[in-house]
Amino acid sequence: MPGRVNIEHLLDHPRVTFIEGSITDLDLLMEAFPGADGIFHQAAIPSVPRSVKDPLASNEANVTGTVSVLVAAKDCGVPAVVAASSSSVYGDTPGGPGPWLAPLDAVTAQWWFRVRRRGISP
Repeated sequence: MPGRVNIEHLLDHPRVTFIEGSITDLDLLMEAFPGADGIFHQAAIPSVPRSVKDPLASNEANVTGTVSVLVAAKDCGVPAVVAASSSSVYGDTPGGPGPWLAPLDAVTAQWWFRVRRRGISP
């Protein structure tokens, strides 16, 4: 796993359980989540260019994966899910992303793809 080097120092921690798999694998999540105090959902494909090149894979990982995490957490009685995102959701904003409640920019490719697919005009 390419990013595993970033968590090597946590793998032997007594309160951390590392499970390698896909967040789109609901059966795996349902097996892994019972008894958890919380879930840190960090999985995503954050690249806007990659989402334009392969929107279905981005949607599967980012949208379906997040929904799978939320469903499994709810069904397993996990009291908290903390999800992360990249600044890509804000699009091309002058000066970079603003406050976390700042409105999303409609030019963000992932957001635009989902909105257009649903037939909603921004």
